[in-house]
Amino acid sequence: MLKIPDPIKLSVLSWNIDGLDERYIEIRTLWICNIINKELPDIVMLQEVIDESSWIIRSYCQQNYEYVAGLKTSYYYNAILYKKDNNLKVDKIFEWTEFDTSEMDRQLLSQEITFHNQVFTIITTHLESLKENSLERKEQLQECFSKMLNKRENHCVIFGGDLNLREAELQELGGIPDKIKDSWIDSGMAKDRKFTWDLKLNDNLKFGDNFKPTARYDRIYFRSPKNKILECYHFDFVGTERIDASVYKLFPSDHFGVLSRYRLDDVPF
Repeated sequence: MLKIPDPIKLSVLSWNIDGLDERYIEIRTLWICNIINKELPDIVMLQEVIDESSWIIRSYCQQNYEYVAGLKTSYYYNAILYKKDNNLKVDKIFEWTEFDTSEMDRQLLSQEITFHNQVFTIITTHLESLKENSLERKEQLQECFSKMLNKRENHCVIFGGDLNLREAELQELGGIPDKIKDSWIDSGMAKDRKFTWDLKLNDNLKFGDNFKPTARYDRIYFRSPKNKILECYHFDFVGTERIDASVYKLFPSDHFGVLSRYRLDDVPF
């Protein structure tokens, strides 16, 4: 009887860690490191990293992770962490791309890895912020989708970050391209795991007592390789509790981290 290979399982965390908020930046970053080291995802994609938080992350996660940061054209940038695992190998130097027309120094960070003999391309970014920058944000997202689709057919591609995306903007682009899936949708669209930026639950930011917006800014998209099926079977948040309600009264970030788990199977014949 032909033996069916066991699926490859991969866990990915994407988190805007809010390095632009100077309040208790060291304590908040240490708390984020504690969560990373507790959950131990295979891949961690971070946005809004600054030099101070970068140093803390390198120091407190170095036992479990290799660390790659994008080139600096601004005092905040993206980073990717890879769990130290005999089954995970970083294949080549990272690729770094600056969005040409960004007014906020936004960039895209990409890295190829091999995990259990399967090639993965990991992509993270922080797209242009604010409602008035919708056109620039849509162009940046199109560039990211194109990068996903242009990767070799044998690559698994996982792309995530703080996309600042509004649903109407995605529809204006024609929706998610064929062959690309949204992890939250693929995992079942749990209503309590929809809004990653939620001022009703997370009050690090305040816009007034009666204005508490919610948004699904943080997303993870993926593309299956040829003759295989990648699916997101688990989607959850981290950073949903205050770091110390009695002293600091802050959450680790104004964004919740998105922790997703995937399985990769051969296409059944």
